Amino acid sequence: MRGWRRSLVATYLTVDPRSLGAFRVLFGAVLLSDLARRWAELGLWYANSGLLPNHTLLWRPPTSSMFSLFFTLSSVREAELGFVLCAVVYVMFMLGYRMRWVQVLTLLARVSLNSRLAVLENGGDMVMDLLCLLTLPLPLGARFSLDALAATPEDPAPINDTHAPVESVAVLALLLQFSAIYLFNASSKSGAAWRDGSAVYYALHQDKLVTWVGVWMREHLSMSAMHALTWSTLATEWCGFALIITPVFARQARLLAVCVMPFLHLGFALGLNLGGFSPAMISFYPLLLTAQHWQGLSRRFGPRVRPIAAALEQRVRPWLRSRALPRSASIIPRWLGEGAVLLILLAIASEALNDNAAVPQALRFPEPSWAKAIIEYPRILQGWRMFASEPSRVDSMIYVDARRLACSRDARRRPRELGARTSEASSAPASLSCFSSWLRRVRSARKPYWIASVWLEQWRNAGVVMWRRNVGAG
Repeated sequence: MRGWRRSLVATYLTVDPRSLGAFRVLFGAVLLSDLARRWAELGLWYANSGLLPNHTLLWRPPTSSMFSLFFTLSSVREAELGFVLCAVVYVMFMLGYRMRWVQVLTLLARVSLNSRLAVLENGGDMVMDLLCLLTLPLPLGARFSLDALAATPEDPAPINDTHAPVESVAVLALLLQFSAIYLFNASSKSGAAWRDGSAVYYALHQDKLVTWVGVWMREHLSMSAMHALTWSTLATEWCGFALIITPVFARQARLLAVCVMPFLHLGFALGLNLGGFSPAMISFYPLLLTAQHWQGLSRRFGPRVRPIAAALEQRVRPWLRSRALPRSASIIPRWLGEGAVLLILLAIASEALNDNAAVPQALRFPEPSWAKAIIEYPRILQGWRMFASEPSRVDSMIYVDARRLACSRDARRRPRELGARTSEASSAPASLSCFSSWLRRVRSARKPYWIASVWLEQWRNAGVVMWRRNVGAG
């Protein structure tokens, strides 16, 4: 019985600290790339002069439970300052510097960025929020970090030596969550296109999602190749679920998952623009590496890496130790962190059972309000059904009718300053009237943006109504 219990603990509750360090570095790079992608259109989505002013979001929130520090930022300069602060936090996270606080700040920055633009969120945003939240109790800075380098005693031992494994219910939560992502995605793909093998063909004809590689694929690959890609995608998703959660030959299964599953998401990223979904999913896989895997990597690459690590220690450690860094421990008491993860896990299970069509009706139950709040505030929704039950066979773009004004700084002046005295009460503000022209530019450039038409139309109408009231009152 004891051996069985130790085996379960080692399989589902234990992670190697080197895996945590590798995950932190890779996930930090993903967070920075996501921030850079958002920076490119910061003026459109994070400032009041763009398409989604913060007051419009607060008038018509897409959900009852929302939190974002970016709701307090109105101008482009203020939003740029917020992005710079997020970048600083993400860099500290990736380098593993003062992780006691940086893990909390990373979650705060990530949720704030996503909730400010929740109307355009996708599965990648959910995955990144989940990784920030569920790894909060784990010592991500224990290895391969500046904190670990500063806390290492002054001895010749290399920093790649094996340290004690970490036991936490957060490990179980991560395994269950990511196996569920594959389970629900695979089980919901029950449409005719997935059965006859044409799903990839139709997915690659979604102009709002397809990349230039996907365009080449749909124009040059035969239908036989499309069938093979469709069925292999479905089979790989089922295998991903089994490889992550299996208790039998877990070490071999997880090594196979680390070697195979990232290529599935790399294929997604090459053919389709799915936001941050693919890189976020890939960043999870270092967490599956066990101590035996790291020992094999050390034997293979250790002689090359150790001299570089030793030189880095000699240069960086004196500077770090002079600042008396605390050890990389969570600011949350262990018992509180473990209990919070269990509560989050219950909320995730409740949401997943109610938000996935593949779940039988007998397993569904009314979702408690506290569970819904836990899910909505950090934006960790559980509707995993990409291209389910089959890809759409109709491609479309959303147009919003609006009065065309010059999209420039002068267009944001009062209409009477521009000589438009006769249409003050009927014309829309420039940030809204530029919407139609922006969408036409998007279509002409075939940029793969996804537009939530219902919410955007409602928000635009609400903004026009409020603007007319203000003009009438003035």
